[in-house]
Amino acid sequence: MEDYINTQLHKTTLHNLILGEQFDSNEISKSEIFAHELYDISPNLLNEILILIYNEDISDAKTLIGLLTIISSFKYKELIPTVTCIALTSFGHKSQEVKEYAIRAFDIWMAPETIKILETYKSNIPWLERYKQSIITKLFNLGGI
Repeated sequence: MEDYINTQLHKTTLHNLILGEQFDSNEISKSEIFAHELYDISPNLLNEILILIYNEDISDAKTLIGLLTIISSFKYKELIPTVTCIALTSFGHKSQEVKEYAIRAFDIWMAPETIKILETYKSNIPWLERYKQSIITKLFNLGGI
């Protein structure tokens, strides 16, 4: 019971931090700092909290941008499968900004093993498609499959 209460408290704290922030790629957010503190306590705890927030607020662009900012501040392999789930499903969100943050996460990770994931996404927004293609090219150059 205590673990459940702690998880809920951490989830609420992180979600409130996300909702109260303006995300800027040039600054480390309070929610990123808190997420890294949670990761240091337990990677599994952070994974669980991220998925709980995601499931609770899947349609909210602000929440998704916050989650995408947080997961992109980790190495790709540190939070698998959570990062893949959140980033991949964000491609289908109605917000163009959410889609951009999802693609940006793959750009930040620079993980060649993500090429196949990126190739599954086709954007009808020309500049997003070009951005995605540029990442795929960089990943191939890094030795991607």
